[in-house]
Amino acid sequence: MRFFEIQPVTIPTFKFAYSVEIGKFRHSFNRVKDFLELCVLESGSIEQRHADGRTERIYPKMFSPLFCTDICTALSVGEGINRHTTVGVAMQYTFKRYDSESECNVADLKRRMKENFIILVPYHEDISEIYDKAISIIKSIGISLSSESPAEKGMALSRYFALTSLLTDFVLRRLDDAQSVLPPSEVLYASRAEGYINENYAKRLTVEDIADFLEISSGYLQHIFRHVTGMTVVDYINSCRVTNAIKLMQSRGLSLKEASLNVGISDPAYMSRLFRKVTGLSCREYMGRKFKE
Repeated sequence: MRFFEIQPVTIPTFKFAYSVEIGKFRHSFNRVKDFLELCVLESGSIEQRHADGRTERIYPKMFSPLFCTDICTALSVGEGINRHTTVGVAMQYTFKRYDSESECNVADLKRRMKENFIILVPYHEDISEIYDKAISIIKSIGISLSSESPAEKGMALSRYFALTSLLTDFVLRRLDDAQSVLPPSEVLYASRAEGYINENYAKRLTVEDIADFLEISSGYLQHIFRHVTGMTVVDYINSCRVTNAIKLMQSRGLSLKEASLNVGISDPAYMSRLFRKVTGLSCREYMGRKFKE
């Protein structure tokens, strides 16, 4: 699970809260000072393209926050209507991103939460178990903001805090579940393996190399890596190589063959097959979509 730890500095003031239906669209988001948007996708599919080269898909019942530092383009994918329910606020805050449960010291996080007001929000995660309630709260915020009654308007802030409390509890439950299922040693080994792969993906890299680095058997590494991350070691290496090849093609204008050599793959035909396996598209289709609409 990916999530953010947010520490508010000021009380939020509302910019908007609504549900919207839209067909084909393409929106660009630039940095907006002291801005935070909390959004739930109800239908359709959205692709986010980030300034650092990351491309991510958002599907129904997934939660998607947008931060003051974000620079990205969001566009509809496929046919049909996209519907999302969202609330945006102006608020000073600090935040930290976690790309997996293994990156978080849960005991330390809970200690800090006792000392400070901290919000936890999932990032591009399925929130099916709290989906209906999250949608209901955001819609109720919109109703409060549009009301002529001062008393009703005043309810918007308490409802916003109810939403952030709901999201925080959701993340904490997931963290507790992960801790109860995964032995700390497995999480540590998997985390170190990810770090080693991220630093060495451009070299010749095998499961045995990583296992030797960790001083464990390759069989044990493959078992715990899949247990912790949900991916095989090889799939993680391949995903890392394709992701970084995309960054090189987008930022430096390299061909697939040139980018392949820079991420440790000397056979362009193999890289083409790998590219489709990881992204679901050929390189030509994927890069061509960058310039559509």
